[in-house]
Amino acid sequence: MAWNPTWNPAAARSSINELSCVCVYCASPVFCGSSLYGLISVAVRDLDLRPGGELVYEMTANGADQIEYMTQAGMPLLTVQRLTFEQVDPPRRLVYKDLADFIPGVEPYQVETVIELTEVEDGVRMVLTFDAMHDDHWTKMATLGRESELEKLAQLLAARQ
Repeated sequence: MAWNPTWNPAAARSSINELSCVCVYCASPVFCGSSLYGLISVAVRDLDLRPGGELVYEMTANGADQIEYMTQAGMPLLTVQRLTFEQVDPPRRLVYKDLADFIPGVEPYQVETVIELTEVEDGVRMVLTFDAMHDDHWTKMATLGRESELEKLAQLLAARQ
């Protein structure tokens, strides 16, 4: 699934090098934040930024509604996620794969994410592309998560102005 955001204000005023540094540092499904809408806490355990290197992070449900949902769905409240960097080409491209191994009743599978940055006249264009999940519901959930990540990135860049 490709997602091509059109937000501009913060990114347009950022240089491609600055934006690529932010993307590389935050190359996880939890861009630049320590929680997703206050429902899930995220802690980075390890970052080895090179082809074949890994980002290891921990996600913990802490919102009452999130805990209830995950408990009812048979999902753990704490998961440790690993992603493996496939390509690291600063400041233009970052490709990584992570394992979707947290979905009850579904065999684990790899999901690839590609982040591409291109300089444009008024700033930087960022294209985020990721594999579809195993069904429409989970693809929609992944899309919502990615939108949250990009909103956090835009807020981070705006705060740096």
